[in-house]
Amino acid sequence: MLTGKGGKMKGNFCMAVFFLGVMLLFPDTGASAEPPHHPAIDPIPKSILENSSTHDNYTYEFPFYDEKSDTINYRRVTGTLRKQTYRIFGKDPRRKDGIFSSVEIIRTYRNLAVDNGGTVLWEEAEGGRLTFEIPKSEGAKTWCHVTARDGWYTLDIVETEPEKKSLGGFKISPLMFHPGSDDLSKEVMEQLRKLREYLCSHPGLKVEIQGYADDRGNKNENMSLSRKRAESVKRYLAGLGISPSRLHVKCYGVSGPVASNTGKDEGAKNRKVILVAKSYP
Repeated sequence: MLTGKGGKMKGNFCMAVFFLGVMLLFPDTGASAEPPHHPAIDPIPKSILENSSTHDNYTYEFPFYDEKSDTINYRRVTGTLRKQTYRIFGKDPRRKDGIFSSVEIIRTYRNLAVDNGGTVLWEEAEGGRLTFEIPKSEGAKTWCHVTARDGWYTLDIVETEPEKKSLGGFKISPLMFHPGSDDLSKEVMEQLRKLREYLCSHPGLKVEIQGYADDRGNKNENMSLSRKRAESVKRYLAGLGISPSRLHVKCYGVSGPVASNTGKDEGAKNRKVILVAKSYP
């Protein structure tokens, strides 16, 4: 039995060594890296992710306002479902109690949808519910239903797959760009030369040239950069003999990202131009 001051210190040391050994022998295998947030739908600042799950090939019924019948209807969307529940530990300075209300949460995500080129399909701010969709490349969409209560909210997000053919019978990969640049790489020019042959043999085909950017810089700069990228592709195709009247430029800025704009890849997959057929021969 250990007694006295020295004995107490020795006992504490032994206890520390014991717990260290337990930690080494039985590491916390339950702890795992927090799943990444959705690239287009960020959590509200100071939100803590409490629960997250992913379900492939899931059919979700999104409520929306049907103008024709003037009622709330449901649209079945099949894709990958990401369900994430957050609790907000930050303070809302506009409220005396400092709690983020469900109305404020819904307003935040309504603005997010609009800023990303999306469409609000139904909103019930007082009830804490919202449905919206955000367009992605090649006809794909991100659907989201928000359920909110004071201080917490759940995001039900479904990703739909891109259309299998983006340019008639010609398969062309997204045209990728370096950060902050609208210069065409050798790989991109090679793809466009092959496309030129296809367009020449299909004179009735018109093309929408969709420009995108990652979220570096401000919104106006990214929108301008996405247009410059699309214009670069149009100029190159026109220089190859394709009539400019067959080439329509559309800029999407940072809307519809397909990958996170942070981390190792830093939004590389979002710096692109997509070519989409607008009419068929």
